[in-house]
Amino acid sequence: MSMDLPMTKRNAVLKSEVDKAILSRNLIRLKDDLDLQYEFQLSVPNGLNEFLLKFGFKSLIKSEGKQTKFFNIEEDKDENPFPIIIKTLDDKKLVKLKSKLEDNEIQKLCDDSKLLYKKCLDSKIELKNTLDISVMSYCVSGTLIKHDLETIMSYYAGDNKKCDGLKDLYLKISEKLTPKTKKLFYEIENNLPKVLAKMELQGIKIDISKLKELEDYFSSKKNEISKEIYKIAGEEFNIASQKQVGKILYEKFKFNNSGKKVHTDSDTLMTFSGKQHGIANKILDWRGYSKLLNGYVKPLIKLADNNSKVHTTYSQTAVSTGRLSSSEPNLQNIPIRTAEGLKIRNAFIASEGCKLVSFDYSQMELRLLAHMSNCSRLKEAFLNGKDIHKATASHIFHIPENKVSLEQRRLAKIINFSVIYGMTINGMSRKYGMSKKRVYELFTRFKRLYPEIFQYMHNLEIYAERHGYVETIFGRKCFIPTINSINPRMVSFARRQAINAPIQGSNADIIKMAMIELDKRDIKMLLQIHDELIIEIPNELVEEKVHIIKSIMENIINLSIPLVVDIKIGNHL
Repeated sequence: MSMDLPMTKRNAVLKSEVDKAILSRNLIRLKDDLDLQYEFQLSVPNGLNEFLLKFGFKSLIKSEGKQTKFFNIEEDKDENPFPIIIKTLDDKKLVKLKSKLEDNEIQKLCDDSKLLYKKCLDSKIELKNTLDISVMSYCVSGTLIKHDLETIMSYYAGDNKKCDGLKDLYLKISEKLTPKTKKLFYEIENNLPKVLAKMELQGIKIDISKLKELEDYFSSKKNEISKEIYKIAGEEFNIASQKQVGKILYEKFKFNNSGKKVHTDSDTLMTFSGKQHGIANKILDWRGYSKLLNGYVKPLIKLADNNSKVHTTYSQTAVSTGRLSSSEPNLQNIPIRTAEGLKIRNAFIASEGCKLVSFDYSQMELRLLAHMSNCSRLKEAFLNGKDIHKATASHIFHIPENKVSLEQRRLAKIINFSVIYGMTINGMSRKYGMSKKRVYELFTRFKRLYPEIFQYMHNLEIYAERHGYVETIFGRKCFIPTINSINPRMVSFARRQAINAPIQGSNADIIKMAMIELDKRDIKMLLQIHDELIIEIPNELVEEKVHIIKSIMENIINLSIPLVVDIKIGNHL
C-alpha cells in the first residue's frame, strides 16, 4: 500500500483486506514458544559466535565480531607449540603480557596479526614471533573464501566437525599447506603484517590547502562543462545518470547503438568523438572531473588526521594474485595519467626536513614475462639494456632501432602490454581505435617475433583448465574457478586471468619480499603502489639510503634477467 494514501482510504483498504493484514503480522512474528533441544552457554567466550554459526546467521557473526574484537586472552595449557593463543585482547592486558609478547622464543597464534601489531606499537610493545591463521588460510585457499575467523572456521572445520579454538583451526589449515605454499607463508606472507602495520600507523602527509584549491578548481570546471553539455543537448539532465545520458545520445541525437542494451561506458563514448559538437567528449571530461573531485580530493580532506596525514588500510587477503589492496582511502589508485590527476598526486608531501623518494620497478611485468616464458629475444633485449618497446617496434616494423618513430614505439608498447593482459584482437581494436585488420597484422608479427611467449600462454591456459588455478614463481595458487564455465564470456575472461595472474602475482610476491627486507633495515615506507614504494628519508641521509634501498630491491631475487628500479626524489609525489 502507498504511504501517501489519505487516511480514510487507507482505513477502507485495511478493512477490506483484514485477513491478509493478520496473516502478514503472523508471518513476521518471531516464534518464541518452541521447545528446542539445544543448549548454549552464551556467557562463555565465543559462545554467541558458536550459536550464530550453528544456525547460519553469518551476517550477525560479522557484526558481533566487529564489536567484540580484542577483549581477552587465552593462555594455552600445553607448552608447545603455542604458549600464547591470541583471540581477543585489550590494552591493559597487552601491557601485562609485554614480556611474553616481546619474547621471540614464544610463538603467538592469532587471526589478525596486523591489528595486533598496531595495538602493540601504540603501547610501545615490540611484538615478535606471530603466526596468523587468516594469512595462512589465504596462502591455501586464495580468494575462494573470505578469511575472517568465522568463515575459515566453517570452511576448514565444517559444520559437523569439531574445532576447538585457534590451535585446532591452525592444525587443520596447516595440514593443507603444500611445500610451496608453506614456504610462501613462512617466508613472505606471515612476515608482512608487521610491515603493513607500521605503514598504516605512519600515514603520509597531504597539503590540505592545495587540496582545497583543487576542490574549488575541479568544481568550477565541472560546472563549466555541465553548462556546455546542457547547451548542446538543449535541456538539462542528470549527467551522472547512464539512463538519461543514453536518452540524450540515442533517442534525441540518434547515435548508433550496437545491440539492445544502451551503452554509455567510456570506450563507447570515445567512438562518438566529435559528433554533435563533441557532447560525448564533454560527458567524459565531466566524469573525469567528478571522479577527481568525489573519488580523491574530498575523501582525502575528510580522512586527514590532526597532523594532516592520511592513513590507508591495506588488505593482505583480498586479491587472488597476492597483490595488496588499499582502502579508506585507496592510495594505490592515485591518478597519474593526466595533468589534472597529477595535481592530486603532488598534494602528497614530505614531512619537514625529509624527502619523498619513489622506488619504481621498471617494466616489471614484461621482465617477468621474459623470465617465465624463457623468451630468448625478449631476454636478450633486457640483458642488453635496450628500450624494450623500441626493440619490439624495430622487429615488427623491420627498421633499425634508431629509426623507430614515436608512433611506432607507441604501437609496440600497446602490443607488449596487451599480450600480458591477454587482450583479444577485438578488444585491442576497440580500446585503441585501430582497425581489426591493422591489429591482426601487428599481432601476427609480434607472435612471430616472440613465439615462446605464446607457447607459455597456451600452457597456462591448459594448466588452468586442468587444475582450476595457476601458480606464481613462488608457488602461490591463483584460483580461476570459472575457467571451465559453460558461459563463453566467463571462459574468455578466465583465460585472460590465467595468462596475467602468474606474472602479476610473482610481481606482488617480489615487492613484498623487498618490503620485508627493507623493514629489517628500519626503512620508513609510507606507501606501496603495486610496482612502486614511496619512502620518506631525512634530507641528510637521502644519498646513502637511496643506494642501499635500490640495491636491496634490485637484488631481492635472482632472475634470468636483471631487475631495474627507477628513482624519483622530491618534496612531493
